Amino acid sequence: MFFNQQMKMRHTNWGWQSMSVAILLLIFIFFNKGYIAYGQNNTKEEVKKLKSKLEDSKGESRARIFLSLCTLYLTFSADSSFYYADEALRLSKVFKNDTLTGRSYMSIGFLHMMTGKDSFSISAFNKATETFSKISDSVNLAWNYVLIGQFYYYKNDYNKALKYYSRSLQIYLGMNDPQHYSRMITVLNEISYVYSDQKDYKHALFYLFRALEIAEAIDDNGLGKSSVFSGIGNIYFDWKQYKKAQEYFIKSYEINKKIGDNKALAYSLNDLGKVYFETGKYETAFQYHKMAEELFLEINDNIGISSSATNIGKYYRVKKKYDIALKYFQSALSNCKQNKQQSLVATLFYEIGNAYYNMNMPAKALDNSIRSLEIAQSIPYQEYIYKNYLLISDIYAATASCTDAFQYYRLYVAKKDSIYNADIYRQMSESEDRYKSYLNQKEIKILKQREEIQNIDMRRQKIFRNSSFLVTMLFAALVFVALRSNRQKRRANLIIAAEKDRSDKLLMNILPEETAEELKINGFAKTRYYEHVSVLFTDFKGFTGLSQQMTPEQLVAELDYCFKAYDAIIEKHHVEKIKTIGDSYMCAGGLPVSNTTNPVDVVKCGIEICAFMQEYKQKRMALDMPYFEVRIGVHTGPVISGIVGTKKFAYDIWGDTVNTASRMESSGVVGVVNISGETYQYIKHDFNCAYRGKVEAKNKGMIDMYLVKGCKDEV
Repeated sequence: MFFNQQMKMRHTNWGWQSMSVAILLLIFIFFNKGYIAYGQNNTKEEVKKLKSKLEDSKGESRARIFLSLCTLYLTFSADSSFYYADEALRLSKVFKNDTLTGRSYMSIGFLHMMTGKDSFSISAFNKATETFSKISDSVNLAWNYVLIGQFYYYKNDYNKALKYYSRSLQIYLGMNDPQHYSRMITVLNEISYVYSDQKDYKHALFYLFRALEIAEAIDDNGLGKSSVFSGIGNIYFDWKQYKKAQEYFIKSYEINKKIGDNKALAYSLNDLGKVYFETGKYETAFQYHKMAEELFLEINDNIGISSSATNIGKYYRVKKKYDIALKYFQSALSNCKQNKQQSLVATLFYEIGNAYYNMNMPAKALDNSIRSLEIAQSIPYQEYIYKNYLLISDIYAATASCTDAFQYYRLYVAKKDSIYNADIYRQMSESEDRYKSYLNQKEIKILKQREEIQNIDMRRQKIFRNSSFLVTMLFAALVFVALRSNRQKRRANLIIAAEKDRSDKLLMNILPEETAEELKINGFAKTRYYEHVSVLFTDFKGFTGLSQQMTPEQLVAELDYCFKAYDAIIEKHHVEKIKTIGDSYMCAGGLPVSNTTNPVDVVKCGIEICAFMQEYKQKRMALDMPYFEVRIGVHTGPVISGIVGTKKFAYDIWGDTVNTASRMESSGVVGVVNISGETYQYIKHDFNCAYRGKVEAKNKGMIDMYLVKGCKDEV
């Protein structure tokens, strides 16, 4: 459809936003055509019928047919749609029909909005507003406000969009007419999209669940309710709550399948495919995306076709069939560029960069990722800003550009933390709980209605009066008790599941994931021997003296600030944190999962920690405040790992390698990574090092030591 190709789609969840446009168009067509049937398969047939009526029509009747033809042509011909809108406007003015005049202006404004002619669009909408206000046509005025809200929404002017959506909503609420409830649902949907774009999930879900309550009240089982379910699912998907997202996507899918809407059904399949992909069920995801692709091709939906190509390309990427993946990505990119779909372009440049990264082609990977980042920042598109930060960090790390890698990783952590936090999830849960409470109240209301019906029957049948009353009350009591019992069980199960999830997360925070799983399954974790592990120690120079210059609260805050940064750095390089003791920080690479890259990984961590501490020092000096300076030591060799204790148990490692790594730190130089001769043999081809000679280490004698000067490419 030509109009869909002009819309700004700022999310990867194309289905949700495109469905919003579909609903808007559907109701717009209904508004302008009266009760003419509408559907993808019969639009052209309706055009033929209407044209045949033109010969016998005159005056206002002819203007109405022109207006109907305008809206029907929206789906496949912009030029024809414009022609009939202009003709409808001309005739409605001739016959001084203000309602038709206003609708004609509204149609023209909508057409200009879809084709990107902003000044013409807003001018036509304003003329429609003046016309409807003059004749006090609240119904048409309310819908015109929705369209103006859409205009500002696609311009990123969220305040004005909310202003006009709110005006429309107030009019519909003032009418309190069930005939307009479907339109209220649409307005609530549009408001939720504005809040969702701004990552205000609390308000986004509030308006979606309000829409859902109205849909439940009028027993709406059509596209409006499906769109609400899809919108809720996409918010949970954005928040990575995939189980909840799947729950609502399935509800949307079942409705779309029942009503036979192929476009909506295709987007539902697309949504479900996304969930399966993100949860690692790649084959199932592939099947769903192929089914969606077939429907998109059948209905010639360019945005949907691009979406499917992207998702199928991602499948081939995870299967390491990069050449096939790139073909799908390039095909989708060509289509999106042609249709000016900037958010999809940003997504595809990222996916192409990711594919090249996995193909060990860092230059091409970096070029595409930076292009994606620039577009994402200009829209803005928050998800792909932080995704590109991480990808660029990984690319720099792969090319041993450690400083750049660390800087982009810090940007990634900061951006991701700003989007995903526990408070937002709590707000989301509150909105859903409110809707569930509404459903529970509805159940009780239904029971009461049934009870009233039974009481009426009892009065009519006096002979069975007493027995009927007892049976009815017993039935109502049993149903109520059963419902309450089920709800209590569900609530108890949710509490148990939440507590289990909390304890699991706590356990994962204390122990390595593999060790934690072993402990949960067996009740104990085996002691393990590792032949090849790199151990890193850090310590602060003159810590005791510095600690006396700070209050206890300041001291703990400074340590927490530094160690959190260390945690982020080692997590990036897949290095395991072991423990902190006072101002000392200990981590190790090559466990609990053995690998051969751990000497390089750990040294990279050491270099990035030094870079962080140098930046930290400069900031503190600028503020004339005391600062820490770090010493870092690394040694490579065998260790033993295990869990010690039964209360406040901890994961730890032992062996001469640990002791030697500690001596590397205590014998080190401030601001530089000090490594042993053993570690040097593993990393000498990746880093420039200065030989210190044999240095005396406490209780270890003379040991070969090297200072790491930096990655090879930085010298």
